[in-house]
Amino acid sequence: MTVKVWNDRGEEEHAFKEIILQIPRLSVEGEPDNENPPPPVLLDADGAPLAEAGVPVPFPGEWKIDVDPTARDARPRYNVPTYSGGTLSIDESWTYQWFSTRGTFAPETTGGLNPVTGEAISAVTTLTTHKKDGPGEMTVWCVLRDGRGGVSWTRFTGNAEADESAEAEGQGGDAKQK
Repeated sequence: MTVKVWNDRGEEEHAFKEIILQIPRLSVEGEPDNENPPPPVLLDADGAPLAEAGVPVPFPGEWKIDVDPTARDARPRYNVPTYSGGTLSIDESWTYQWFSTRGTFAPETTGGLNPVTGEAISAVTTLTTHKKDGPGEMTVWCVLRDGRGGVSWTRFTGNAEADESAEAEGQGGDAKQK
């Protein structure tokens, strides 16, 4: 939408406003309502679940986290109407957003489906803890969104602990997960 206004000098000004139009999602008759996905199961680089509290996290350093592919591969299919009057079956596109009380994630959002090929995109992220944050307890959250309004999350607590072996080897505390 374009709006024309005049300033106090009588000059015409232009302003632009983006308006988001939300159209109710069309559904196929008999299609069940969307349900929230199950909470994601997080895994370390060795494939071990990160469910227990007090998980040791390298500090400072990098730490890879993944989502259990078994659950990721079980995402539901749903049907949507097509313009020709038929239906199209689509997989939910699960994305994961990563948050932590210490450190940063790269990437901050993982997963989803490639819009061209329909293939799943990797859910692996790397948490980097920084020397400026100091060692100590931390909480990590993984929020799962299904692309249709459903959401779930999981969290775990960890301890960012100094890696003395890295310091002893002269790596300056920048140890990386093996």
